[in-house]
Amino acid sequence: LDGAVDSRDLLAAFYSADGNTTRPGVGGADAGGDQGFTGKDWIDSWNGLWAMNFEFGNGVALTSETGWAKLDRIGARDSRHSPFVNSFQPKEENYDQFSQLLRIDSPAGGVEMSDDVNIEYMATLFYQESGLQFWNGNSEGASIRRPMRFNNGWQSSKWKSAAWNLTFNFMDDQLALSVGGRYTDIRKHVYVW
Repeated sequence: LDGAVDSRDLLAAFYSADGNTTRPGVGGADAGGDQGFTGKDWIDSWNGLWAMNFEFGNGVALTSETGWAKLDRIGARDSRHSPFVNSFQPKEENYDQFSQLLRIDSPAGGVEMSDDVNIEYMATLFYQESGLQFWNGNSEGASIRRPMRFNNGWQSSKWKSAAWNLTFNFMDDQLALSVGGRYTDIRKHVYVW
């Protein structure tokens, strides 16, 4: 090279006049952000639903719905305003969920009790459980005593619910009286360190 090299010229490709990174694909003002290298994220997720409907000979309907969901994520990024990786932040998440619903419904039009009275009913049972495990790290730099910090934790939850509804129809369906109830029990456990 002929003459001295100004380091600002070397970094000009990464920065705009306001100090934000502008390198395509890196972040900055033209990419909607003001951080350094945005890093990478790997996400693998899937979910499914299995539904069954069965109607008995008397018109009573039984419904079952089973659901699954899963998410695995691994990522890393750098949060400093620099083209160099000096604040590395790795992270990982693992999430699983399962749910089950059972419902029974009266025949269409209800069940005749007398000439001018019929009853419609519905009852539901529901259960769901989920679990989340995660960890993340942050490198604060070599100038402090603890250059890398980690957080680790998990969360688990269970949801139990039952509901019912009963409707009395009178006077050729011109008058109706409905009663119902619901019970819900939700428990959640969280641990972070």
